[in-house]
Amino acid sequence: MIVLMFSLLINTLGEDIIRAHYIYYVLVFVHLP
Repeated sequence: MIVLMFSLLINTLGEDIIRAHYIYYVLVFVHLP
């Protein structure tokens, strides 16, 4: 899961940093206890 998130971040960094941050926040929010 962490590898996938890292891959998404690196993949999106070149295109849209805002989208990467959005995905990151969504994943964190969904995985909150």
